[in-house]
Amino acid sequence: MTLAVPGTALAGAEQAAHEGESSITPAWPVICGFALVIALLLVTGRPGIVRLGYPVGALAIGAWLYRRGPGGYIEFAWWLWHFSPGVRRIVDYQLGGYEPQNPMSLTPFLVSGLALAGVLRHLPELRRLRFMPWGVAAVAVLYGYFVGLLRIGPMPATHALVSWLVPLAFGLYCAVNWPRYHETQAAMRRAFLLGSLVLAVYGIAQFVDPPAWDRTWMVGSRMYSVGRAFPFEVRVFSLVNGPLPFATILVAGLFIALSGRGIWRVASLTLGAIALLLSLVRSVWLAGLFGLLVYLAALPRRAARPLIATGLLTFGAIGLVSRAVPDEVAGPTVTIVRDRILTFNDLSHDISFKARTNFLDDIARVVLEEPLGHGLGSTGVSTTLGGDGDGIRDFDNGVLAVLYSLGWVAGGAFLAAAVSIVLLALPRREPIEDVTAKAARAVVVTSLVLAVGANVFEGVSAAVLWGFAGLVVASHQWQASGRRRLEEAA
Repeated sequence: MTLAVPGTALAGAEQAAHEGESSITPAWPVICGFALVIALLLVTGRPGIVRLGYPVGALAIGAWLYRRGPGGYIEFAWWLWHFSPGVRRIVDYQLGGYEPQNPMSLTPFLVSGLALAGVLRHLPELRRLRFMPWGVAAVAVLYGYFVGLLRIGPMPATHALVSWLVPLAFGLYCAVNWPRYHETQAAMRRAFLLGSLVLAVYGIAQFVDPPAWDRTWMVGSRMYSVGRAFPFEVRVFSLVNGPLPFATILVAGLFIALSGRGIWRVASLTLGAIALLLSLVRSVWLAGLFGLLVYLAALPRRAARPLIATGLLTFGAIGLVSRAVPDEVAGPTVTIVRDRILTFNDLSHDISFKARTNFLDDIARVVLEEPLGHGLGSTGVSTTLGGDGDGIRDFDNGVLAVLYSLGWVAGGAFLAAAVSIVLLALPRREPIEDVTAKAARAVVVTSLVLAVGANVFEGVSAAVLWGFAGLVVASHQWQASGRRRLEEAA
């Protein structure tokens, strides 16, 4: 397909994206076939086959799609990020209970890790200013890995390396494939429009009555932050492993839905907003407001009126939903969300805020005492894999988590690279019609602001940050290439 020269109405990237959305790509039959096989195996009670066959089959399909081009591969990878934890919980439940180390949890990393090969083929691209910060961040992560090998152990350090480096490489893969930007953005739109809708619907159902596999996981994993395994007492985490990563993915989906068209946009935004409120993740709520401001600032004035209308319709729909459900359901639900919102008015009496403040005071002293860092594997889920070093699983600040793991120099370089990538994404260089790039910019800003209250530099949160950053960079590079072609033609 020939790339259109940007600059004319709907002649650029956004037109190609809508064309991609309106047709079934060749990858879809294979992806749907894989999902159908997994569903049949689970329905017929063969979880053992799924436990091993899921990562192997996904990796094989991912490799096949990767050879065909970035579009189908990127879309399939995002589907895995959305749904793999939920499939894993069903398998654990059918096998008899919670299993701490299930190979299925590595599936999104295995498939997304294929992007490393594409990045290596584009190493000369890293000399460009737009891509240089990615290389700096990767070098800092590798430094943390070697420190982790010495201080924590090979298993935790390697697990953390995958959790940090694969999302970074995946985002860079989206960026360096800018000549096929229209395929990449169409793939991400499809994945997040439908994927986030499924997550929202499942999350609302989970709040009303959590399924048995979710109850088993909540009890077995001892993740007390997800609430209690009873109806209307769950902090919604949907098919993801926790309210924070769920809210991070959902906000990205909401921004993509906000950039869409049609009445279905209101339905998607309504369900997504309700599920986001039920997650009770205040840091994502606040960070999302910053992203929304960035999104609105990038829109042309003529788009403001329909956007305001959409917002009013969404709020109205949320009100109708709260009126439609029985009082014994709506009452407690509204109370839970309202009480969570009211904590912003008096943080001094908020137990969670006090705990975070005390944690940050303590960890700041630890960071100052260890300039070389504790190494990868000292934070997050990797700490549960053994090792002789001390570790902190739950880190409520991404900036300090980076400095704690990578040390002063490497951690500072990593954070500077992350800020540089976001700053490079801030200027509005895409065509006016390319609302997907505008939504992606809002997601990137939301993720970076969220780093103040959560570690967004590993796992699925990192995939969202780097993936959408790569999409914005690809948009800018594609637009710049179009301008050069116009100049050469003139």
